[in-house]
Amino acid sequence: MWRLIPGIGKQGGVIKDTVQSSFTGAGSIAVNVSSGVCLASSENDFDNETWNAASSFRNQFRKASADCD
Repeated sequence: MWRLIPGIGKQGGVIKDTVQSSFTGAGSIAVNVSSGVCLASSENDFDNETWNAASSFRNQFRKASADCD
């Protein structure tokens, strides 16, 4: 069974703490970071900034989950 976890990024949740307390293996958690990605920019650079935000979250989750092994 997996868990849906809101509140990362703009809402102040901490990736490392979330992963350490909930991650039990690949596919065990789904974390919502939509505000952190969708609100990354409201300027002409929206496409680049949303890509950068999504990539940053992905890399942080990968690192945090690797630290759990």
